[in-house]
Amino acid sequence: MFSIFLLIKKFLAFLNSNESVENISFSLTLALSFALIPFTPLIHLTLLILLISFNGNLFVFLFITPLLKLITPHIYYEIHLLGNMILSNQSLTATFEKLADIPLLNFLNWNNTVNLGSYIYCIIGSIPVYYFYKMSINQYRQKLLPKLKQSKIFHVFKVPNWITFFRK
Repeated sequence: MFSIFLLIKKFLAFLNSNESVENISFSLTLALSFALIPFTPLIHLTLLILLISFNGNLFVFLFITPLLKLITPHIYYEIHLLGNMILSNQSLTATFEKLADIPLLNFLNWNNTVNLGSYIYCIIGSIPVYYFYKMSINQYRQKLLPKLKQSKIFHVFKVPNWITFFRK
């Protein structure tokens, strides 16, 4: 239980630090995509490579992804509806038959309604979600953080020196 408070403290330290808002927003957006898409090794490996190559914040990514993984199964029905609507569209049948002949695409499991729906949501929603996170973090740093620094709850998250002595 105590380690959870330390993780929350570290996450808040990243939000309050001079860490680039763009890096944190990018990490949060990739964490949402990572959590939303059912496990597909090729896609998840690509998302991790994107995180590393664009210098995203790994701690924020690793902290938020499990929390989002708890929430995303509750929206799989809506994702299924979108994927089913696209896959059952009669005018796209010839396109899907051509896509089924491409060997690499079979590893993406795109013909599953939940996978296709989550791919569509991630492709369409990544840019608005990135800007939402960016705006939210900026608003947090400008308006909420100064008020939190003056409150007593902010001092609760400060770890006393004697606790860090026992961790060594």
